[in-house]
Amino acid sequence: MPVKDKTIYPPYWKQFSEFIRFTRAEGYCEDCGIPNGFRRENGAVVVLTVAHLDHEGGPCECLVTLGKKCAKPSHVAALCQKCHNTLDAPARRINAAATLAAKLDGQRGLLKLAGGAR
Repeated sequence: MPVKDKTIYPPYWKQFSEFIRFTRAEGYCEDCGIPNGFRRENGAVVVLTVAHLDHEGGPCECLVTLGKKCAKPSHVAALCQKCHNTLDAPARRINAAATLAAKLDGQRGLLKLAGGAR
């Protein structure tokens, strides 16, 4: 997955990512085994990514404890997009719910202000 906030990653992340994907994993998803560059039936091309295993119960708590993502081989996995998205799905659902709640709270506040000004 694309790195959104580069400030939380080590400066050598690109080299570390390449090592994990192509040396350790030998170009294969470490979960399902699909090869990098494989063309799926729908035409999508598999691109391996490096996933932090920082989900609940995972071995990596570096972002929580240190405020940064780590580059420890035991804290990451080379995954295809499908497996990476599956791994991240629970956290994304929680984040989406929190974002929606904040948005709705903000709208309610604006509605109260607008309604109270009459």
